[in-house]
Amino acid sequence: DITGQAPVFKRHFLFNNADIWRGYATGRDAYIGDRFHGGVVFLQAGRPAGFVCCDARVRELTTYLGLEAFTLKQVMKSTPKRMLGQVNDGLPKFRRSYQAALETFMATCEGAGLPLVYDWESLRL
Repeated sequence: DITGQAPVFKRHFLFNNADIWRGYATGRDAYIGDRFHGGVVFLQAGRPAGFVCCDARVRELTTYLGLEAFTLKQVMKSTPKRMLGQVNDGLPKFRRSYQAALETFMATCEGAGLPLVYDWESLRL
């Protein structure tokens, strides 16, 4: 209202903590968007997530973790149903990549003498 310009979106959500954000995600079917942490919250809530890569940071993180990522051009040529199918097809790759990253993290912590507060076996996917 102050700027006199119409917003570029119809609704905007602001979450004060990650638990409320995850609660919101639990009530939705899936996430396909360009905000990396938005997608991570959906994954934490057990919902599928696809990432639209509009910058190098999102591409780097999705590649490292094996998450399904789309260019804006791919999004414009596809349908939500087709993209969700690709996200679901990519879940085995994501699980393998995430497990490898988790094992590297835990081994690095253990090698540096940093104790972890949860046991290794309970984190296996």
